[in-house]
Amino acid sequence: FFSSWFGQGSRASYRFSLSRGRICAVLDYCVIDYLFAQSRSDFVSGRGGISPALSLQQECLGMAVIDLWRMAKERNQSLAEICNTTSYKSCLPETHRQDIQRMSRLARYQIRKTLKRFLKKLGRCSAGERNLKLKYLMELNMVEPAYGSESFTLDHSGWLEQSEQQRVRAVQVSGEGGIQIQTTESQEWQTFCDFPQITDISIKRLCQEQMPLEGRVVTLTRQDDQCMEAEFHNLTEALSFVSLVDGYFRLTTDSTHYFCAEVAPPSLLEDIQDYCHGPITSEF
Repeated sequence: FFSSWFGQGSRASYRFSLSRGRICAVLDYCVIDYLFAQSRSDFVSGRGGISPALSLQQECLGMAVIDLWRMAKERNQSLAEICNTTSYKSCLPETHRQDIQRMSRLARYQIRKTLKRFLKKLGRCSAGERNLKLKYLMELNMVEPAYGSESFTLDHSGWLEQSEQQRVRAVQVSGEGGIQIQTTESQEWQTFCDFPQITDISIKRLCQEQMPLEGRVVTLTRQDDQCMEAEFHNLTEALSFVSLVDGYFRLTTDSTHYFCAEVAPPSLLEDIQDYCHGPITSEF
């Protein structure tokens, strides 16, 4: 989910398509439905690295209100009917449900009363089902900014010829944050580059006294020729990282480009081999 795709933030986003009479949304409805279903499931179950602090309870309650409102739209029921059959706590993370359960009866009653008041106000709004799903995704992005990012803990065996200060200990990849690194000198995440700035990615096997090791080194080069070298424990981890960056590059920068043949989609390789530039079996 990229908030810039919906007018949030400083960057503008565009979607190119064949000329036709109507305007295309950046995301198709089926994509919005999928993103919402996955994100809601992760939020409620606590998977995917989502664990909102209890101090964000009000924000989480706001997401529960949007969720209940969305259910009413989907089931063609009134908000009163939804509230009678569905508990607002089923729309909250497990830690927040437990925290509310430990509250006094008066505090729980006040929360329910506040939620019903908000739902009553929202009931007069004409927002559609998918607009509510988008609003939910935007709220989740504010409650849990790191949602959707993936982190890789790197090997510290030190076979790379780097100073202790330069050695990268962890790498984080996210759609909006690009590629961020932690060095052995600092615990703070530092942005190395965004996806459009990448010019080359390579994978090589580590060797010690001419004997191959299990570890792999991924070298990522950006437009100013600065390089980042990351030492992974094995080939699987290295390919996972490269595949993630490669996919984000195609999504945000160039849909017909790949950096490593090992992680390139077979359909893309076939199109290039057949001199096809862009999709030819579906709408562009």
